[in-house]
Amino acid sequence: MSYYYNTSSLSNTSTLDSLDLSQGAMIWVIVAFILAIVGGIFAYFLFVRKQNTYKGFLAWLHDFMDFKTLYIEDAVKVLYTITAIFITLFSFALISTNFLSFLMTLIVGNVAARLGYEAAILTILLVKNTSAIKKQLCDKDDKKVEKKK
Repeated sequence: MSYYYNTSSLSNTSTLDSLDLSQGAMIWVIVAFILAIVGGIFAYFLFVRKQNTYKGFLAWLHDFMDFKTLYIEDAVKVLYTITAIFITLFSFALISTNFLSFLMTLIVGNVAARLGYEAAILTILLVKNTSAIKKQLCDKDDKKVEKKK
């Protein structure tokens, strides 16, 4: 006696289940995208476009949404510290294999990381200083207009 198993129906069921899951995920992606657009437009007109007349958390949220404070400088400094510690600790793993590669990783790796992060910080400082100069110039122009009145 031979038994015949219909394996195609089993594989179609599992494919159908995964297809349903991916369709559900795709629907959620579309809904999330539409909600993000509506929420982003709402937040822009509620917080960013208006003057900051809020108090407490809403004042912080307005400044956060309007990029009044830049957090990337602190993030880059923390990432540099993490990178420097990792390179130093990683270099010690190379002592047993090759002392020269240990020294090269320890010295050149840390110097290269420092130069890369300094370039990032210099770019950030350039933006901050340019913004400060612009603000000072705008303040001077406002004072000149007030004196003329």
